[in-house]
Amino acid sequence: MNLPDFLAWLHVPADIKQQVFAPSPTGTLFSSAAFVAAVGIAALLFWPRVKLTKSNSFLKRLFRHLGRWDRNLIYYATYVFGTHYRSWWVRRILVIVVFSTIAVAGAFLRWPTCIIAISFGLFGVFIIFRQWSHIDDDKIFFIEHRRKIHIQGDLRFEVTAASLFILIFAPVAFAQMQVAEAAFQVDEKAGPFAFEFYTLLEILKIAPLVPYYDLYADVLNFRRIGTISDPTFQAKFAIVIFRASADFGLLPVPRTPS
Repeated sequence: MNLPDFLAWLHVPADIKQQVFAPSPTGTLFSSAAFVAAVGIAALLFWPRVKLTKSNSFLKRLFRHLGRWDRNLIYYATYVFGTHYRSWWVRRILVIVVFSTIAVAGAFLRWPTCIIAISFGLFGVFIIFRQWSHIDDDKIFFIEHRRKIHIQGDLRFEVTAASLFILIFAPVAFAQMQVAEAAFQVDEKAGPFAFEFYTLLEILKIAPLVPYYDLYADVLNFRRIGTISDPTFQAKFAIVIFRASADFGLLPVPRTPS
């Protein structure tokens, strides 16, 4: 593939500066990256050292029964996503580089290739989460089948970083859908953080209070919040996938050590 053929797969805005300050894929990428970086830095500087708890989600129980296939997939896929390597600093650098590359690809590849890239990133989050879940749970299996991944330290940083990238992948995907299909009603005053804020609202809807939404509709009227509304059928499908990925346990739950 020559350079012109490769560039045909990319969508580079003519005026990138203008796009950075709009709810475009480019603007959403930069705003989401800034938000995630701020959250990550705040967690490192101000939050107490936390221990991640393993959720017992439906998806986790399903893959637990798949046994050897699940573990072999993790063993080889972690080479791609950067967490198979022994040195902790190599793993951390590779995780940031790999997922950042996927996020950039999701913002600049043309539709629908961009969604393939973002889906690959979400798959990577799942792989790292499953690897972390196996470290303590499957010592006997790994000894018997020679599939143990030898690493220094733990995967707390890698799991947290990969999970935070969901807050980049999801809004970029929504922004790409808006460009391709006008999948949302976007207020004319919307800025680059519009889809990031919309993503955070969707996370809020996963909270335990949401099943009682009808009782608090006058207070929790999400339609009045933000500048993104009225998703199309296709957009609703993407939102369901996003909520499910978080609800199934891709986002690890932190707790302070007792």
